[in-house]
Amino acid sequence: MSVNVGDRKLSKIEVLYQADKLQEEIIALCLRSFGLYSKSSPMRMKYSRAVKLDDNPEFLMDTIKSKREMLLMWADNIVISLAAANAIFPRNSEEFSLRLSYQNEALATCSMIDKELNVIAKAFDVDINVFKDAIKILKYEQHLIKQWRKSDKARFSRYLL
Repeated sequence: MSVNVGDRKLSKIEVLYQADKLQEEIIALCLRSFGLYSKSSPMRMKYSRAVKLDDNPEFLMDTIKSKREMLLMWADNIVISLAAANAIFPRNSEEFSLRLSYQNEALATCSMIDKELNVIAKAFDVDINVFKDAIKILKYEQHLIKQWRKSDKARFSRYLL
C-alpha cells in the first residue's frame, strides 16, 4: 500500500537530515568565498557585484578566513547539538532539560548563522541571492527545531516543572 506524497508525514529524523544539508550548503558557500572574486579567478565574477580584493587584500582575506571558520564551526555545532538532543530519551526532568537545552542551542546557532550571512552580504556588498539556498534551508531547519521542541513539550509535559 502506498501513501500519496501530500499525505506523508515528516520523517522523525528530518531535522537531522536538514542539519546535514545546511552544513553542506555552508561548506559550499565557504568554498566559493561567499561570492567574492579576485582578478586572478575571473570565474568567480558571476557570484559578486562589486567587491574586489585589491583594496586591502590581507585584511579582506583574514576577514574571509575568520568568517569561514566561524560559519563552519556553527554549522558543526548545529549538527552536534541536534544529534545529542536526539540521543537523549527523557526519563526524568534533568534529561528533559538537557534535551531541551541542546535543541535551544541549535536554534540559537541557526539564528547566529542567519545574522552572520546578512552581515557578510552587507559588508562585502555581495548579492543576497548567492545565499538564498542556505537561508531557505536555515529557515526550514529553524521551523523543524521549533516543531520538535513543541512536540517534546507535549510528549514529556510530566517532566516540566
